[in-house]
Amino acid sequence: MKTRDLPAPDPRVETELMLCSDGSIYINSHDVSQEMYAGRAIFVGYALHQREIARRGREGLLTWAMRAPLGLGSDGRIYVPEAEVAEGDRGKRRVFRGFQATAAEKARMVVELHRMAFNVSCVRLNTET
Repeated sequence: MKTRDLPAPDPRVETELMLCSDGSIYINSHDVSQEMYAGRAIFVGYALHQREIARRGREGLLTWAMRAPLGLGSDGRIYVPEAEVAEGDRGKRRVFRGFQATAAEKARMVVELHRMAFNVSCVRLNTET
């Protein structure tokens, strides 16, 4: 896999959700009071650079996901837990801080994502004529 083959994530897009390789979904905590997520698991992750993704390839990323959770952000970036990134290298990366979604929140998200995907598909079909 070459870096030029990877689509570059849009730098203007904020990461609101994180789907982790362990099945957890995390919600960005930047606009939320601490009382809302008290007692929930927290994920602090740093985005991998495109050259790191290209160097590891699919197999390397999957192997990594078996030993430590990887997160796919709603901004299209791959995030790794902060313990996986050297302290001196953290300042050069996008960071995600979020709290784990409850089962009810996850169920609601799935319904909304299906609705969005259906609406996008309908719009696409209507513009192809």
